[in-house]
Amino acid sequence: MNLQEFEQSVWRLLDGTLDEEGFRELEASLIGNDELQERFVEMADLHGTLLQTLARKGGEPSVLNMDEILRRQRGRQLLRSSLAAAAILLLVGIMLKVVWLKPPQPLVTFRHSGDALFEVTHSKDSDSTDGPNALEKGSRLQLTQGKVELTLRNGVQVLVRAPADLTLHDESLIYQGLGIARYVVPKSAAGFQVRTADLIVTDLGTDFGVISGPEKLDQVHLFKGKVEAENQWGLQKKEVLEEGESRMAGPAGRLHSIEPLPELFMTTLEEKIPYIHLSFDDLEDDEFRVSGNHPDVPGISAILLDSTREDKRPGLTAGKFGKGLELHGFGGCVQTNWPGISGKTPRSVAFWVKLPRENSLVRKRGFLTWGDNDVEAGKFELIFNRNAQSGQLGAIRFDCGKGYVIGETDLHDGKWHHVAVTMGGTIDPATDMAVKLYVDGELESVTGFLRNEPDTVTGSDESLWMSVGRYLEAGHPHEGYLIGSMDELFIFSGVLTQADVRQVMKGDW
Repeated sequence: MNLQEFEQSVWRLLDGTLDEEGFRELEASLIGNDELQERFVEMADLHGTLLQTLARKGGEPSVLNMDEILRRQRGRQLLRSSLAAAAILLLVGIMLKVVWLKPPQPLVTFRHSGDALFEVTHSKDSDSTDGPNALEKGSRLQLTQGKVELTLRNGVQVLVRAPADLTLHDESLIYQGLGIARYVVPKSAAGFQVRTADLIVTDLGTDFGVISGPEKLDQVHLFKGKVEAENQWGLQKKEVLEEGESRMAGPAGRLHSIEPLPELFMTTLEEKIPYIHLSFDDLEDDEFRVSGNHPDVPGISAILLDSTREDKRPGLTAGKFGKGLELHGFGGCVQTNWPGISGKTPRSVAFWVKLPRENSLVRKRGFLTWGDNDVEAGKFELIFNRNAQSGQLGAIRFDCGKGYVIGETDLHDGKWHHVAVTMGGTIDPATDMAVKLYVDGELESVTGFLRNEPDTVTGSDESLWMSVGRYLEAGHPHEGYLIGSMDELFIFSGVLTQADVRQVMKGDW
């Protein structure tokens, strides 16, 4: 059926003269043809407008009702007439479903990285039937691992990495309770707002980032265009920012100029989990180079602290890949200014270690630690086990404070071993804890545990920054400091799979 034939069939349908065979041909041409469906709607709309115009002028319209169709087909058999009428109703139903009742464009489209862990909750008034991960007005997105990309119906793009907590009020307003998020706003969506606990940021057609969280006052960083920033409290100062400017909310209601930090914000939906890497290859003025794609990397320093004995000084040695860190106890370790990953946020740590055979298990010695030992479950600590009553002697031990998990492999054999610990994700039925231990790429059997849910405390007066080569309570130089070598330390803001662990172990990350 060509276009002319199609239009003639539609007109005959609309004025009630289309026969059954013609109806079947019209029906077949409409199904699956978007262009013809749109033309059908245009013609039906025009027909309806003409009918209304004639009615207002007192004219008698031609017809599109079943009585008239049946009257015109009175000479046919009743059965055939009924079938034709049913067919017309069927066609109208098809068109309503396919064309007139097409679902509206969703408020938001949602993509996430493969490692993402998140929860979507809806407002109590929601009647959403689009599934548990659909976002609508009032939906809250809590992201504990990975990255997400949201595209709103008005064209606003939101790029955010974990941890984050966003509430979608509507397509013109997002409340950002926690996170580092980038907002790319087209000119057509000017006026879009982001609100945090401290700030109101109103877009003027631009590209900007917002940082919000409990530890610092909230920030806005402008990459392109203009935004209006307003402090929510006190003096409620307001300012229009130009490209390249950044502001932090002040406690009295002012806005303070700060250094732009564009490297903290995503530009694409990255594939790799954010990580911090200490290769121990580069040591200059007693400071190791810190690398990785974690947003905190630019501000992290890693200082090699000297020991209290001249003959036990730490330094570099032949590592598993390139150079490695060599420690002899007595206060020698690596101290950073990084608080570590807090709360219950998923994380993973991986490194190579070589411990001497003669290393005494009498003293407690640690690989890596941070957090607050005075709060139950408030620390994150990796040590080797020295208590035979708890589990395998010399095996890797994850300790959160009144809670631990111990592996099966004694690491004290003078050889390099790759160790990885993950926290978060699925629960291990053996311990009822979301903690897994790996040695040389293999999942360790648990030889001892004490169940307690880790909830790492950072930022308190008693909490300590991340240290490498000691345990948290280390005080006297003879106690707590590692004797052995470490290499290729990674700290991930997310849970590694076993395949990931093996990839890191091979040096392919």
